Amino acid sequence: MSEATPNPILTSDALVLIAVLGRFEAELRGGAMSGPAIETLGARCRSVGLLDPHEPARLDSVAAILEDIGQRLRYAIGEYDADPTRP
Repeated sequence: MSEATPNPILTSDALVLIAVLGRFEAELRGGAMSGPAIETLGARCRSVGLLDPHEPARLDSVAAILEDIGQRLRYAIGEYDADPTRP
């Protein structure tokens, strides 16, 4: 898991990012994103350690990563008492 950011983000920024992530996740799960777009997003997830470097960028794995990021943002703005993505 990555470290926390050195500087906080605004709650309004987090809320907009949550909406953007939700939209991308819905488009992924709904089949509206093409293979190259999924691979590009998967490559970014790999580069920051969110996707195993040997795992292909599958639709379901990339969508799950976006969902987890959204959940962590919700935790960051205080919607949860604990990070729901941590076991």
